[in-house]
Amino acid sequence: MSNRLTFAIVVICVIAAAVFYLTNRSNSDSDEEFELQAKPSQTQPAARISPENRSTLTSKSTEQPTQTLSSQWQWKGESESATDVDRLDSEDLLPFTEQSVHDALQVVKVDENGDVVLDHDALISLDEALERIHNKLDPESLMELQDLIRDALPGKTGEQTASLVGDYHQFLQAKEQFDQMHAMPATYDNQPSVASIESDQRLYQELQNLRELHLGTDVAQRLFHDSDVNADFMFESIKLGLDTSLSPEEIVARRQSIEAQRRERMGEGTVELTPSDSEETSQPSTNPNL
Repeated sequence: MSNRLTFAIVVICVIAAAVFYLTNRSNSDSDEEFELQAKPSQTQPAARISPENRSTLTSKSTEQPTQTLSSQWQWKGESESATDVDRLDSEDLLPFTEQSVHDALQVVKVDENGDVVLDHDALISLDEALERIHNKLDPESLMELQDLIRDALPGKTGEQTASLVGDYHQFLQAKEQFDQMHAMPATYDNQPSVASIESDQRLYQELQNLRELHLGTDVAQRLFHDSDVNADFMFESIKLGLDTSLSPEEIVARRQSIEAQRRERMGEGTVELTPSDSEETSQPSTNPNL
């Protein structure tokens, strides 16, 4: 009898514990549901960043919003000239359309004077516009592309953009040959060393010279400013990691110095393209890092 009583007590305790657990679980679920309903913003997915906001995010928060090529783009109206109609007919044979050109260049910034701002956004936009089609553009179709840009962006903004697109196209053509000349052989030893990294640095300097040849020194340095800073940071960081002659304290100090230099230089990346730039491109660079 005593054993049966003990067993019954155990069963009652187990049932009571189960009821208590299920009751708390139900209350907890209700509380969570109430919290989710009270705070719907916590369950909403993050808003997608639109192309119009991309350039704002890459600028300092204290800067005022600027105009972009998209905000100044003048789409063709219903009344089109015969030349415009002929061009529309020829778009079927071209590797671009007005829509694709607009979409690629839309975040390029324009200052209050109508000058194109040369920064990392402009570089990304040029790649977006030309990287996939530069091999499909002959002189005639390149001229069509530039005329389309001038028509959509009247005035000096369109002239600057069309000229920049033409120069960048020539650079991409030359860069393709450069990449083929310096392609790594299949037997290349991928084990890094200080000597191999320094060799890569010299190769990168040759690429910088190629940019300046086709874009002009000033324009190339402005467009590729962020890329060059990050490349220098990468090279110096890798070499530091391979240097076995330094003590742990020296490595930490050197790493902090490299990072400080990168942060300082990254604050100098946004400069505007003005008509006087063409006179400055023939002067040698005063930046010891380029």
